[in-house]
Amino acid sequence: MMEVDMRSNKGFTLIEMVVVCAIIATLAAIALPRMSRTVETSRAYDAIGILNNVAAGMRMLKSDWPAQAVTPTGSLSTSLNTTACPSTGKPTTVGEVIGCKYVTPHDWDNYQYLFYACENNAPSGTCCVAGSGENRVACADRRDTTDNAEKWFFWIDNYGGCHSGNTTRDSTDWVNPSCPKV
Repeated sequence: MMEVDMRSNKGFTLIEMVVVCAIIATLAAIALPRMSRTVETSRAYDAIGILNNVAAGMRMLKSDWPAQAVTPTGSLSTSLNTTACPSTGKPTTVGEVIGCKYVTPHDWDNYQYLFYACENNAPSGTCCVAGSGENRVACADRRDTTDNAEKWFFWIDNYGGCHSGNTTRDSTDWVNPSCPKV
């Protein structure tokens, strides 16, 4: 009969392999949602930075032309970047605000958020619609996706204050990040 020397058999047992797989699965179950939240929070902070640029431009416009009304028609789009500034230098549309260099042109269509220049709660149906006592100058609304972050939105008020919101209000799963303090 042939004897098998167990010391020369250098492999892992089935139990050891199952334990290692269980540990890896547990780590993945914890790490992936945290990584996803970190990525979404990073996108939100990127959006807030761009939103501050839009809001600063709208406030600067109001400083230069206090009585001038701007007609916002929808979210900012890349096509607005080619709009020219009127010869009077007095913009009446959001495209002209970009054309007059009050707001820096961006590749608006490729961001995770929709950006709006707000004027008197317009455009309606967007995050520009303010509650009582609020005066929103610009806002950013998460583009539709299948995750919880789609309900996040941010707005800048007349005084440069940043505010955040979540359309589900009772969401306990993902809480949208607050505006960064500088």
